[in-house]
Amino acid sequence: MDFKSDNWFENLQGSWSTKKSIYLIDNKIEHTYEERFNLEKNNREKDDLNYKLKYHLRRKKDNMLFYQLSIIENLINKLKISYSIKLIEKNLIKFEHRLKKKSIIYSEYIYYINKNLNISISFLKRNNKYLMIIFTSYIKTSNAL
Repeated sequence: MDFKSDNWFENLQGSWSTKKSIYLIDNKIEHTYEERFNLEKNNREKDDLNYKLKYHLRRKKDNMLFYQLSIIENLINKLKISYSIKLIEKNLIKFEHRLKKKSIIYSEYIYYINKNLNISISFLKRNNKYLMIIFTSYIKTSNAL
C-alpha cells in the first residue's frame, strides 16, 4: 500500500484480526494474545481522518500477568494520542511519542505489505533502555460496509 495514495485511509477500514507478542525485557516474560476490531471512518465532515476503533478482546481476568500487560497496553494506547508520524519508506511508517518528564519513548514501525496484511514492531524505552518489545500482525477479515 502506498502512503501517498488518496485511498490509504480507505484501505484501513474494515474488520481486522491481530496477533500480538509482548516481551518484557527485564523480566524475560513473553505473552501472546489475539484481538479483533473494526476500523470505521467517522461520518462527521470536520473529522474526516478521525477513526473509531472497537476492540473485542479475548481476556482471561484471572491471569495476573495478563492483567498487568493489559494495564501497560492501555497506558501505551493513551500515549498514542499525541505522537509524531514519519514516513520512512513508501510502505513503512513510524509513530513515536515522547514523555519528557519521565524519559519514556514509545515507537511503533508499521509495514504495509498489502491492503489485507500489515505487521508492526513497537518499542518502549525509558532513559534509552528498552523495556518492552511488541510484535503485531494485522490481517483484514472483511472490508467496511
